[in-house]
Amino acid sequence: MLYLISMGLDPKMSFKTMEAVRKGKVKAGKAGDWPMWVEEMRKHDVPEWYIESLAKIGYSTSIWRVKRVLNSGMATAPVGPSTSSFS
Repeated sequence: MLYLISMGLDPKMSFKTMEAVRKGKVKAGKAGDWPMWVEEMRKHDVPEWYIESLAKIGYSTSIWRVKRVLNSGMATAPVGPSTSSFS
């Protein structure tokens, strides 16, 4: 999203584009605005490889998995500076 904004795209459009990509709607062909977003990206000189890559991304759950593990108490490793005696 930040890359699209840095290329000059509207922040709201950038957010909607990346949310559709993250949710797998673009890859599944369920993002009705995708052709318009691609046109806007091309107007702002976003590289073709970037646009093609966005179209290939499926549903991305990795951040939700991390959040679920952290909130479930399964993550018991200390947070912060190392308390190890090894220096």
